[in-house]
Parts: sequence; structure tokens; C-alpha cells
Amino acid sequence: MYCVFKAGRIVLKMEIERKFLVKRLPAAIDRFASVRMEQGYISTDPVVRIRRENDAYVLTIKGNGFLKRTEVNLPISEKDYTELSSLIKGIRIEKTRYYIDTEDIVHWDDEEPVRTVTHDEVGGGRVIELDVFSGECEGLVIAEIEFADAGQARAYEMAEVFSEDVSFEPRYHNSYISEYGYEKN
Repeated sequence: MYCVFKAGRIVLKMEIERKFLVKRLPAAIDRFASVRMEQGYISTDPVVRIRRENDAYVLTIKGNGFLKRTEVNLPISEKDYTELSSLIKGIRIEKTRYYIDTEDIVHWDDEEPVRTVTHDEVGGGRVIELDVFSGECEGLVIAEIEFADAGQARAYEMAEVFSEDVSFEPRYHNSYISEYGYEKN
């Protein structure tokens, strides 16, 4: 989970997630809900990121950690995003994020998804956030699943469509990639 901005105050939430490399894209990828993202990092220690999600703009601050860390997301204006863009260090990351119900894993190669989900349903181990990178990171595909608690995250068994658990690999953090690039195998 992550921060929400309620009644003019910041409420911190804990992000608990696992990350996986993906063997192949789902056959019905274009039928899943998606958002186009562009993001850059003002700092990688601590992590301070700005992101455009379609026509929305967000400033994010993340705590340290791999499986579990605090995250604050604050909405900003397009003007703020443009002005803060001059502070970006390293490369801009471009990707499309698809939202896939974890139950659809068994239908990964089918032409029709069983059920579509949205960003609002993320958390609790139910939604795969499938990031398909483009630009300088073309070819990288990472699946993230957010969980309600660390026990649920640890208990999750990697699905057959994933090739490797990279939850504890710093080189697959977007902040790392922005600073050092993506090394294609």
C-alpha cells in the first residue's frame, strides 16, 4: 500500500510487494486496463520520484527496503512536473503498466482475459502490475504484486509465467535503473 492525501494531510502507508521477471506477455495484453507512465528520479537515496500517469502527475518519496517500505504519493500539477523535470538525474523511465487479476495467470495464453481490474484494486495480492518498459529500457518486463502484509508476500508462490523472483535485486528497482541503466542480457 502507499500514502493517501486526505483532508490536507499526508497519511503514510506501507508498500509490501514482490517483483518478478516475466517469461512472456499475456496473449490478451491490449485488453487489460493500462496506464502509460514516464518517470524520473530527483534522488535515489532517499528515493524522490516524479511521474506522469497518462494525464495525472505525482511526486513520490519512498523509504528504504525491498519487500516492505514506506511510500508517499502526492498529486502535483503538470506545471510542477515540468519544473521538477529539470532536477531529474539519470534516464527517464518509460513504461506501460497493465493491471491483471492474479486469477488470470491460468489464462495467460488465452486470447480473452477472464476479468479486468483497475489500479483501485491493487493490494492484497490480487492484482499483477505488469510493467512493459520502452525507450532505453526496451525489452524489460517486470510484474509486481502488492500484498496486505509481509507474511502474505512471503507465502506467495511464484507463478509459472514468471521466470525469476527479483524482489531483493536492487538492479530491478526503477530508481537503480534510472541511475545505472538497464543491462540487457
